[in-house]
Amino acid sequence: MAFRSKRRQPTESWASHAEALLSLAEKAYPHLDGRSIDAMVNAQLLQSVEDSHLQYLLRRSTPTTVADSVRELTIQQALLQTTFLHSSPVIASAEPTQTRPSEPPIIAEFQSRLHSIEESIHELQRMMIHDRSEHTMPVDGRRRRFSRRPPTEGERRRAQCWICQGFGHIARQCPSASGNGEGSSARTGRMTRNQ
Repeated sequence: MAFRSKRRQPTESWASHAEALLSLAEKAYPHLDGRSIDAMVNAQLLQSVEDSHLQYLLRRSTPTTVADSVRELTIQQALLQTTFLHSSPVIASAEPTQTRPSEPPIIAEFQSRLHSIEESIHELQRMMIHDRSEHTMPVDGRRRRFSRRPPTEGERRRAQCWICQGFGHIARQCPSASGNGEGSSARTGRMTRNQ
């Protein structure tokens, strides 16, 4: 089927590729209404994007119609090209570059949009760091709850038994625990036999 196998040519624009997909879909599925064809062509257009980063950006924007997809593809591709052209080989500038009179106004729009996105990202990162530090409750100045290392000798000496209130051991190792000197596994075994 020509509709499913249609790929965008390198010289073809996204708008002409979408038009070709629409005409092929209308020929292949004449019984479907316009909304269904638009949804099908939109899905096929999303799949025909070969650049994985561009495809990610397009899917993230969640376009619902072919026109939205073409518009977003054009914008994102121009943004990627603008970013690539204006970035230096060492470090890309976070500040928007001043537009020269020869640059089209659309590049200035893309640069200002990119700058506002970068500012939003930095603000979100600051909020996440603040939120993370607000909800962390350290125990004794350190986080020890989910530590995978064995306890140190000092921590073992500070351990207090719940049964005898003695120091240096915990309840499952308590020498004064009732049960004829049996460990916790023997007590759980008795409980399962009694049931």
